[in-house]
Amino acid sequence: MERVADPVEQATAVLSKYPLCDRCLGRLFAGLGRGLSNAERGRALKLSILMRIHAAALAGQAPGYAKEVLTNMGQTAEGLYEQLFGSRPERRACYICNDKLDEFLESTPEKVARAVREWGGTTFLVGASVDPEVVQREEKLKAEFKLALGESIKSEIKREVGKRAQALGLRVDFARPDVVVLVRFPSGDAEPQPRRLMISGVYRKLRRDLSLSPREPSLNPLTSRLLEMTQSSRVGIKGLVRDERGVRALGLGIPVTFLLGGSRVRSAPPEGTVIESEGASLEVKGDAAAVADEDLSRRVRVYRCVIYAEGASPAEVKLAAESLKGREARQKVMGRTVSGVVREAACNIVGDLVECLISLDEKLYVMELVSGRGSEPSLSGLLGKEATCVEADLLGVISLR
Repeated sequence: MERVADPVEQATAVLSKYPLCDRCLGRLFAGLGRGLSNAERGRALKLSILMRIHAAALAGQAPGYAKEVLTNMGQTAEGLYEQLFGSRPERRACYICNDKLDEFLESTPEKVARAVREWGGTTFLVGASVDPEVVQREEKLKAEFKLALGESIKSEIKREVGKRAQALGLRVDFARPDVVVLVRFPSGDAEPQPRRLMISGVYRKLRRDLSLSPREPSLNPLTSRLLEMTQSSRVGIKGLVRDERGVRALGLGIPVTFLLGGSRVRSAPPEGTVIESEGASLEVKGDAAAVADEDLSRRVRVYRCVIYAEGASPAEVKLAAESLKGREARQKVMGRTVSGVVREAACNIVGDLVECLISLDEKLYVMELVSGRGSEPSLSGLLGKEATCVEADLLGVISLR
């Protein structure tokens, strides 16, 4: 078994060169003394060193490093220093934290609790940002004395601030906290970073002139309504591949998750709530995280299309459209190539028009499948005549089982 160096001897060597507060000294030996805080660990080391020096001095063998070590120990050694050297020791600030860490740990938890409550949260997690110069000094010291059992000042800050904030009535949540609070040392700033509020549900729209875009979600009246009701500053969307302009979204609608950032409201509306705005709506459904993580490649879109083809009889259109069932289509749309399967095509003749129910993989575009623009095969290609989708409604986006 590898021999572990004597921590008192190591601490003596460190203090012979650097002044350290109890907490910063103890942190260098955080892997020793289970159940102790770093402040307790550091004070214990200082007391052990102090007693060794005192015992040696009583035997007339005070070590040559005694004056420097006792000075760098600070208040703990003032009495013995005066006894041995007849004066008060020089006041030196901690080499690592500049004597600011204890006060920081006392004042910051209240700032964290206030920030969490201001954002309407009950659960939290602490993040820490430490001045690079402080980190550099600590790492330099560890490397110089080959100290392998310490922890970082960042780790101690997160643990101690978090523990004290819990004592103020907050509940820590490592998986999905309402608010992450980033604390900065040594400035003492506490910056709240609220978790995005997730609202999942079924999106529908009755107006053909509306479009919900993942790139510009705030342009839709529904997202404007969500931003207002949750007091949020920004919004993102998951689960929406596209929302075609000119196509209503009816029936089963589109499963979608709205990610609302900077939200002052910390919980989603109850399941079944319908949020409406100017012809668009969201029916709140189920577990937001589960909906957001759904595999989009397993989705199928179901459309109702009313089709007309100049120079082709409705019977010809019906036959050609239904022959698309089961075929794989490749499409080049907006500069990218996609492929998928036409899962179903069932049609009825209505006068000079043909009404079809067409289901196809999420990646495919139904308008292009009909018109032939960048699509192979297509209804127009099969007919040898130009087919037009006069009217289209999306009846639902469903997952394949």
